[in-house]
Amino acid sequence: MTSSKLRHSCSFPILLLTFLNFILFILSAASIAPIVFLKTPPTSLALFTKEKSSLLMLKSPRDPREAKSCWVRDYESVEAEREAWSRKRNQRIAKVQQECMENANKICEMKDKEFDDKIKNKYGQWVKNDFEG
Repeated sequence: MTSSKLRHSCSFPILLLTFLNFILFILSAASIAPIVFLKTPPTSLALFTKEKSSLLMLKSPRDPREAKSCWVRDYESVEAEREAWSRKRNQRIAKVQQECMENANKICEMKDKEFDDKIKNKYGQWVKNDFEG
């Protein structure tokens, strides 16, 4: 009698736990599915690895060699623009860093002057001794 009572009282928590485990399984399967089924798009350099497919993607009525040379020329111009932009950005960064260092030096000089003035006002003029030269 006590075993049947115990069995009935534990069945609901076991069912609830089983149901929650099933939901967790479904959620984990749903989170893995996009990783498995979705493919990453190819990068622009990946077009060079497969010549025929990349030329088909261009859909050019020209000769394949001419189409490829045109595509390479366009790609090189984009790369040149990117490098020029990068150089300008690096120059701006260097200019800002230089200005920052100059400002920091000016602030240090001002603080040193203020400190020297404060010491002079508090203790009077410095007296040179033999050790200072």
